[in-house]
Amino acid sequence: MGYSYKIMPSGAGHDVQFFCEHSRAGLFFVPSVKGVSHAPDEWTHWVDCERGTRLLYECVCELACNEGALEEAGQAERV
Repeated sequence: MGYSYKIMPSGAGHDVQFFCEHSRAGLFFVPSVKGVSHAPDEWTHWVDCERGTRLLYECVCELACNEGALEEAGQAERV
């Protein structure tokens, strides 16, 4: 898609931390103006919201359309 990115650990406490024991999981973040997050003056430009939405769409399509992609993405093992 041509977007720049940075792989980095997140100290954020999101729901993903609870189901990552059962499946591979990850998060992607879109930039907020001045890095402000979880605050009343948080703002993300609409173009960045659109890019995040497109990225999510592409990821879902990749998983849904490619044979074996769900297994490769870490589909939860059945016990």
